[in-house]
Amino acid sequence: MKTTDELAHEISRSDNILDYFAENRGEMQIDSLPEYLERWLKRKDCTKADVVRRSNLNKAYVYQIFLGKKYPSRDKVIALAFGLELDEKEVQVLLKQAG
Repeated sequence: MKTTDELAHEISRSDNILDYFAENRGEMQIDSLPEYLERWLKRKDCTKADVVRRSNLNKAYVYQIFLGKKYPSRDKVIALAFGLELDEKEVQVLLKQAG
């Protein structure tokens, strides 16, 4: 995954926005945060309860994030990343996805 700085640099060098989007489609935020988190659960073969336990966040709050009813701060997203046992690169992608 490319960093925000790398994408911004490519935007500044691009002559055509449509070409830029075509070349970087995989870098764009497409899913909602809850959809993205659900995909991570499957990839990491864990449950929401595992994420709650490992993130040390309130159970109700985590479930509300997964339902799209709460939008976590940067610190809470990082806690979720711990709960999902993401590596450094995966954390950066999650932070980007969470906005």
